[in-house]
Amino acid sequence: MSYRVNAGQIGADHWLNDPALGGGCLKGEACHFVDFLCDQAAADPLTVSAAGFPSLPGLALAAYDNFTLQLRFGDGTTGTITYAADAPTGPGKERFETSSPGSFAVIEDFKRGAIWQPRKRGLGGRGQDKGFAGQYRAIAAIAAGEAEPPAPESFVISTLATLAAARSLASGNPEAVVRPAQ
Repeated sequence: MSYRVNAGQIGADHWLNDPALGGGCLKGEACHFVDFLCDQAAADPLTVSAAGFPSLPGLALAAYDNFTLQLRFGDGTTGTITYAADAPTGPGKERFETSSPGSFAVIEDFKRGAIWQPRKRGLGGRGQDKGFAGQYRAIAAIAAGEAEPPAPESFVISTLATLAAARSLASGNPEAVVRPAQ
């Protein structure tokens, strides 16, 4: 899996760049892309490797806004997130690609996509849908007792993977996604 994000640059004084308030772009925004990859994978992440650099002088290590993460999952799957604050916006903000034997899929800015199995089938093309409306409907159904909430473990593992990515960015080494003792 590959997820490319052209996030755009924000000011050094933006709350997201404050390690105490926003946690930097990795913890404050890229966590959502880590969660997406964890949701798409068939197994939990085991290790994360990260490397990056700041687009603005003086950004704290925790606020680096150009980085690449590589997640290795328990079934051998890998996922890469490339997050850039200073890349040109022409290619669009987000692109996700994935493949498996006999299949390939791409999503462009959550506006359109395609699946090849082996023939191409187009998806979307009408407007951007990042799932917010569906998420609110799901929350309302849970609140009304009409649906069960998702298992908390799914949120925990992506959070642990994000924290491992932050450790890897600081250490320069691959870091294990460590689950707390049961």
